Amino acid sequence: MEDKEVNFDEDALLLVTPFPRIEVTRWRCKLRDETGAARVDANGMELYSQEERWFSFDNRRLWCLQRAAVKKWPKKVYCEVFEISQTLAKTRELRKFDTRTFGLSVLVGRREELNLEKWCWKTEEPT
Repeated sequence: MEDKEVNFDEDALLLVTPFPRIEVTRWRCKLRDETGAARVDANGMELYSQEERWFSFDNRRLWCLQRAAVKKWPKKVYCEVFEISQTLAKTRELRKFDTRTFGLSVLVGRREELNLEKWCWKTEEPT
């Protein structure tokens, strides 16, 4: 991705992408264990995160944005997003949504592949 940028100030910039803005929704996701199974309380009720956070279903675009942002480290990097309502999100992707890392890392590839590549922006080396 060839990124364009707009400087906010010396320490921050806005990435301008050649693709549409990513869609995000506010969501309290299920808490999961290391195997991916939903965590439950003593009564068998599924546990959810305490606070809402933004989540995106545009994983490929988010991955591209994160890779571009890592190249600009230690500057803060922003991008424009499109916030969709939970009602719209629930009818589409939230039924299949799960995360074990709250979006801190992603597995790259298809679910049926045995050895998916794990990518984490915090451990990526700036280029």
